[in-house]
Amino acid sequence: MKTVIRAIFLVIFIALNRPVIAHEGDTCDEHFYEQSLGTIRIFLEQAEAATTNGNLDEALAAVQSIRQFSAAMQPYCMGLVFRSEKDGLNPAIGPVQFPNGIYIARVITNGAFTLEVTPVAGECVGQGALFHLETAEAMPPNGAEAVFKATECSAHLQITAREPWLLRFELVSSGL
Repeated sequence: MKTVIRAIFLVIFIALNRPVIAHEGDTCDEHFYEQSLGTIRIFLEQAEAATTNGNLDEALAAVQSIRQFSAAMQPYCMGLVFRSEKDGLNPAIGPVQFPNGIYIARVITNGAFTLEVTPVAGECVGQGALFHLETAEAMPPNGAEAVFKATECSAHLQITAREPWLLRFELVSSGL
């Protein structure tokens, strides 16, 4: 049993150690990547220690932490994170290339926020024919989110906001 679990951890570690290609201007530089791998290694050590102690629930929780951490890291390395500090409060951004998949568009801000996604090529679908994300004044700490599907999608993003914001598109399923 221990051999099987260690093999699973080894496969996860190898998969996460693949080089990540960042788009120009991303924050996903060598330092960011090394810090992220350090965090993943800590989770792997926790999982291995829990497995050695026979605590499979704790080991699975550590593996889940790796998955969640990797999902949060991925948008930075794909060029799918946007900030008002860099892009301005009400920018028109694009065209942005979205690899095929299903995303969660997540915005964190203290004020009202509207995102309109206008497809230039391919299919960019949210709730209805066009993707639209709008928030009210107050939001929970994790922000507002909406599901977004991209198929050969290239799109312009139009943002309207009154307060600083952070927007990221987290890939939750790829290769559709």
